[in-house]
Amino acid sequence: MAKRNDKRRYILSQSEINELYCLPRLNNVQREQCFSLTDEELSAVNQQFLLGSKLYFILLLGYFREKPVIAQFHFGEVKEDLKYVIDRYYPGQRLPRKDPSQSQVYYLRKKLLDRLHYRNLDGKLKINLENYLADVATICAEPRYLFDECLAFLARERIALPRYSVIQKLVSLVLTAEYQRIEAILTNCLREKTKRHLADLLSSSDSITRLGRLKRPAKDFSIGEINREIESHKELKNTYPEAKVAIKKLGLSPRNLEYYCGLVNYYSVTKLRRFSPEKSGLYLLCYIYFRYQKINDNLIAAFGYWTRKHKEAAKNHGKNCALADVDLLMDNLKPALPLLQMYIDNKILDDTQFGTIRRKGFMNISKPLINDLCHHIEQSDLDKAEYRWTYCDKNIAKIRNNLRDVFLCLDLDFSDTENAFAKQIELAHVELSSFRKIQSVDKRAIPKKLKPYLIKQDIVDINRYEWYLYQRLNQSIINGEVYVTESEKHKRLEDDLISEKDWKNSAKWIKMTGLPKLSQPIDSMLRELESQFQLHIDTACHGITQGDNRFVVMEDKAGVLKWSVPVKKSRDSINNPFFDQLPLTSVISVMAYVDGRCNFTNSF
Repeated sequence: MAKRNDKRRYILSQSEINELYCLPRLNNVQREQCFSLTDEELSAVNQQFLLGSKLYFILLLGYFREKPVIAQFHFGEVKEDLKYVIDRYYPGQRLPRKDPSQSQVYYLRKKLLDRLHYRNLDGKLKINLENYLADVATICAEPRYLFDECLAFLARERIALPRYSVIQKLVSLVLTAEYQRIEAILTNCLREKTKRHLADLLSSSDSITRLGRLKRPAKDFSIGEINREIESHKELKNTYPEAKVAIKKLGLSPRNLEYYCGLVNYYSVTKLRRFSPEKSGLYLLCYIYFRYQKINDNLIAAFGYWTRKHKEAAKNHGKNCALADVDLLMDNLKPALPLLQMYIDNKILDDTQFGTIRRKGFMNISKPLINDLCHHIEQSDLDKAEYRWTYCDKNIAKIRNNLRDVFLCLDLDFSDTENAFAKQIELAHVELSSFRKIQSVDKRAIPKKLKPYLIKQDIVDINRYEWYLYQRLNQSIINGEVYVTESEKHKRLEDDLISEKDWKNSAKWIKMTGLPKLSQPIDSMLRELESQFQLHIDTACHGITQGDNRFVVMEDKAGVLKWSVPVKKSRDSINNPFFDQLPLTSVISVMAYVDGRCNFTNSF
């Protein structure tokens, strides 16, 4: 355990301490509840010879019922409560002139604890509490959380609440020991390079530290903001794996990770520099752990945002191109209108020679223009999908600028690693990182319906193929087929579960929770709940049959007992007789009548 020292941590404010330890201020209703004694309790009180001892014991009992604290008081401080006890149990008696002696008070306190089956926090119980808090500190090292768990332990073990300084000292010792354990592990498990990097985060060569840059989150999905997130990702990429290993060795719970991470945001850089390298290193490692995952979440969100934006732009581009081609086709068809009308002209006889008809047609539209029109109709294919892919041809530089660097930062993990698409993504990641170009293409990763647009004359269009990979990757992330392990929102479900190896010691973890119901067999628990439920049903039925339940009415028709909920008949509201004399009329008629007298509508 930690070295004993007199330094105690701040846990409760003075008002909270007073609320917990000061004598309760009771009203009349609370006095009646707290100072009510059963016949057995009153008999135990009357075993005392002196009236002062009897009154003191009743007051001790009542205050302990309100708070599990052995109250310290003088009769002069509790005159109203004392008067209430005398009037209720010893009417006609005078107020005691002095308090019981110290020895008598000690005896009464001991008798109170024995009566209520409580104990004081002695040496052995204090060791048990200290060991329990040491386990709790690995779950959450917040002083207030440890204080609350201490109160829960005392209530569970039926131990009277000790002085605040005792609990404060226990919490301080446990936290000091936890920090010493962590510092010892960090000293041995971190490389010198990592220690220097953590120290560099707190140093500054200009107006802002490197940690200050890391603490600035991305405000939106603009290129500048995302590039800053990418730089932060590169900053932490080499340190994050070691931080993850160190955190695993430390055995820190998710709650403690969040707590230590929050201290980096809470303390200024100047304050962090004043801590020991081990303590500031602990805070920074936890911050790096969460910040790296947050960066990955931000990059995935940005990747999805820009993919959707370009996909929507491609859709609009295809629609506009299709409309433009239709307009162009219609413009080219207008000169051919007279030629088409000749086929429905009744003036042209059926036995007219075709040469005559053709010469007449050439008078309306020239032969070269007819050739151009035929060529345009033959070449015009209103394929909207092809139009959408032409967006990629024209804007591939913009697509790469928005998506490629983000794609290269993502640490992807596939549910099916043998899938052709998964292998293509991994290969594209390597080639784009090394050569800034996709050089190897697996045609099996291309769906059959997209091959006409991505493959021309058996050659894959690399630009379109890269854009296709980005679209499919984004959809796979949405569908849960692709994961980012080092992420908070996009990791596997299994990453949040306890491993099968650790779960073999489940009995130990359940015992540490201090919740006995978790270790109780389910059959036993169900039988217990069933008996309680049956008891409630029997009590409710007995109240109904005895007529004690005024909300249920019993009816006996033809020897069969039935019950129904009484329905209270709604009574008509009583109207003033004066209004019965007025005729019914509409609001419009009233407004017209008033307007005819005062012309109020002219004001609008």
